[in-house]
Amino acid sequence: AAVAQATEAPSRFKLIGVMAPRGAAQAEPGHGVALIAVDGKPPKPFRVGAQLDGDLVLQSVGLRTASLGPLQGTRSVLLELPALAPPNSGVLPPIGGGPALPAPPRPPLPIPGAALPAAVGAAQSANAPAPPVIPGQSPSGLPTPGGLATQ
Repeated sequence: AAVAQATEAPSRFKLIGVMAPRGAAQAEPGHGVALIAVDGKPPKPFRVGAQLDGDLVLQSVGLRTASLGPLQGTRSVLLELPALAPPNSGVLPPIGGGPALPAPPRPPLPIPGAALPAAVGAAQSANAPAPPVIPGQSPSGLPTPGGLATQ
């Protein structure tokens, strides 16, 4: 019965995480905890020496492993954590899958009180709102004969 239980045990148990004492390759009895899912159920924490199922106990934990077996026997099952994913390289791919393009240069900021270049001044005056019409003046700001504004 113990042999049958040992052969089916790896499929019944899944190691989710371990907490082993720092600097120890294997934890001594009573030191360390393993988070193990049994038969597809939600994982539970087990201390070293705790009974998992039947006569299987958590014998020891390592940095990425947990050993299961009978209380006073040799290890019958070694559970290992899944391999870690490769680390991120820190480089993001370009948006849209194409080659990355440099950002367009920004125009220099104007200096307060400085004259604007002719092209900038013309563009700003073309977008500027029309000045208000004042009675007695033409849109150019010159007085009109008779004092009435023309449009």
